[in-house]
Amino acid sequence: MERTKNLKIHVGFVLSSAPGYSEVFLTNTMKTMLAKGIKVTLFTDKPGKVIFVKHVAGFRLPRNRFLRPVKVLLVLCLTFLRAPLRVLRYVSVLRSDNRRLPEIIKSIFISSHILPCRLTHIHFGFATLGIYREHLGRVMDAKLSTSIRGYDVCIYPLVHKNAYELLWKNLDRLHTISSDLYNVACRLGLPLHVPHVKINPAVDVNLFPSLDGKAKIGSQWPLRIITVARLHWKKGIDYALEALLLLKNKGIDFTYTVIGTGEERERLIFLVHQMGLTECVEFAGKLPHDQVINRMGASHLYLQPSIQEGFCNAVLEAQASGLLCIVSDAEGLQENILHGQTGWVVPKRNPDVLARKILEVIALPEEQKQVIRRSARRRVEEEFSLELQAKRFAEFFS
Repeated sequence: MERTKNLKIHVGFVLSSAPGYSEVFLTNTMKTMLAKGIKVTLFTDKPGKVIFVKHVAGFRLPRNRFLRPVKVLLVLCLTFLRAPLRVLRYVSVLRSDNRRLPEIIKSIFISSHILPCRLTHIHFGFATLGIYREHLGRVMDAKLSTSIRGYDVCIYPLVHKNAYELLWKNLDRLHTISSDLYNVACRLGLPLHVPHVKINPAVDVNLFPSLDGKAKIGSQWPLRIITVARLHWKKGIDYALEALLLLKNKGIDFTYTVIGTGEERERLIFLVHQMGLTECVEFAGKLPHDQVINRMGASHLYLQPSIQEGFCNAVLEAQASGLLCIVSDAEGLQENILHGQTGWVVPKRNPDVLARKILEVIALPEEQKQVIRRSARRRVEEEFSLELQAKRFAEFFS
């Protein structure tokens, strides 16, 4: 064994790229690990700017197809010079697994920045990143684990059948952000004997002001509704727009702000135009986190109408902000919100039910709304704090 028993925990955290605007949860995860004394090195397939942790980027293929074989050969030679025994072992393991030569080359190339490093744990931020890297733990004498967060087990395997068959066999441990996602992974073939730990996302409640000055619905019109989400089809923004059109037809005065960016922006803006909602719907784009908090603080209702959702940090932040939250029943949202206690859960893809629920919520007595707000914030403080997340990740890797 290359790893000694007294070696400090050193986690190689594998992502496709540095955490982006909508991936604060990944940044929080690594920061909480660092706070607990766990050494972390971030490995990404693409270069990017990361300042809080050591970052090692992989090699990228040139666009020129004639230069690609040259680049691949150079990378393979460099990797062999830096870690000859591991490369030889990797080739042997892959051959015993009946991998073809192109697959062997690909496996070494995409992990060439990881193989020379001395790690105790290799952790994939998403299960998709473990494909063609299933044997890394065995080759590097490191524990192999992955997180499952939503798209990786709910959508990707629908297109790529049996994508994780080999990964499941080689895992030492699995992290899930919700119980529902774990059940999905089991249906995809995850063996029951693989240890799993549920560690929910977390937020810093101290960033959010107290609920004392929260605007009361009805005392300030129009009704201010907000969603924070990447503009992707799985977020279900179009269903929220259909529900809001029903509210408009009933004479409800409202504004709806969507914070975030993505490939669906143009389509959604055109949909708003066709619905005649241009005057009351704003696509605010990408905003700094402090401005997101300010926008939440000035709103009344939060909607998360997702079709598929692993858990959703934005819903936690909305609860910390004192917003009354209405979410769909997509995967982890049913654990994020306790229906009738910290918010409300409605069926996904059902604008009629969503519109009716919004009307029910705004008609509730103010005292009842305040009970919901305080219950939601208290639960975030007690069950979704960064300190609790840090403690659980320290246990996960130890």
